Order: sequence, then structure tokens, then C-alpha cells
Amino acid sequence: MAKKNPFHMPGTEGTGEYTVVLVTADGTKVGYREYQPNNFRIRVEPGSDAAATAKIAVALTRTNGWKQPGDSDENRFSKVREGVQALLDTLGTLALNLFDVADYYDIRFNPDAPRRDSTHMEEVFHRSLVSEARRRKLRGANSRWKLPLLVSRLASIEHHELVMKVPGANKRWHLRTLRAKVAAAPVTGS
Repeated sequence: MAKKNPFHMPGTEGTGEYTVVLVTADGTKVGYREYQPNNFRIRVEPGSDAAATAKIAVALTRTNGWKQPGDSDENRFSKVREGVQALLDTLGTLALNLFDVADYYDIRFNPDAPRRDSTHMEEVFHRSLVSEARRRKLRGANSRWKLPLLVSRLASIEHHELVMKVPGANKRWHLRTLRAKVAAAPVTGS
């Protein structure tokens, strides 16, 4: 049996014409398609995490011009933008408003997406992570650090902090396990 492509987004008509720029561990996808020359429909399909979906719903409101899940019996948020710069601006805004530092560890960029799109989102993520590294006073952090290094260093800090907070935790526990324990129960410490 062929493995399902995590970057596939069929769209309303099932054509698969969407370019998925990124996907998260829970299956949330951010993609777009050019349905007329220089006109783009941006689509965010929520994954399986109810908390992540609620966070998306707060950011992508009908008031801000986003179609909502349930419209046309579809589980997606979507919005039409005219022009490449408007597309890139919207992708950058999504990067900043839908995902926080903890999410960056689980984001996979589509290696087949146009470099213009994935590079723009990666740059937005990069600036945000450099800022977070500096906020946490991570020694030597600077804008020359690449995304994998930033993510691994910040994940290491988060892992250490959670091991100290979660009762009974030890350093061999996976970061995802620690996050789940924190989400499921009250924690000790500051």
C-alpha cells in the first residue's frame, strides 16, 4: 500500500491543485492554489488537535474574511487574496498568528513547494525563533543560526524546564510526552 502524501490537499473539487507549504504533527495544513492568474485561495485545514483548531478559529474569523469550517460542508478556513505579495503577506501572518514556538518543533515544510513560499514562511519562523532564543538568553543566539539549530536548542531548554516541572519525569522522556503530561495535569514549580 502506498504511503499517504502528507502534503496533499484535495480542495473542494478533489483536484489536488493546492500547494501545501507546511504541515504540523497533528495534520494541520497551510496551502493555496492559484485559481485565476494572480488570484490565490489560501486554505488552512485543521488537524486532529482540538486545542490547535480552537486557536486557529480565534485567528481566522469570518470578520477577517475567512470562510469557516462548516461552510459548504468543508473542514477548512479559506480566504482569497489578489497578487503574489498579498499571498506572501498572508502566509507570513499565518506563520506568526497560528503557531507559537512550541509548534515550530513539529512543523514540516513541503520540499516541493515553490521556494518563494516556503522560504518566506521559514524566514518568518526564523525571525520569531531568534527572538525567542534571545528572550530566553540562549548564549550565542543570533540571526546566522539556521532553523534546525534554533529549534533543537529551544527544544532542549523546553525539555529541561518540563522535566523539572512534571512530577516523576526524567530526562529520557520525549518532549511530546512531557507536553502531554503538562496539558493533562497541574504542574509544580514556577
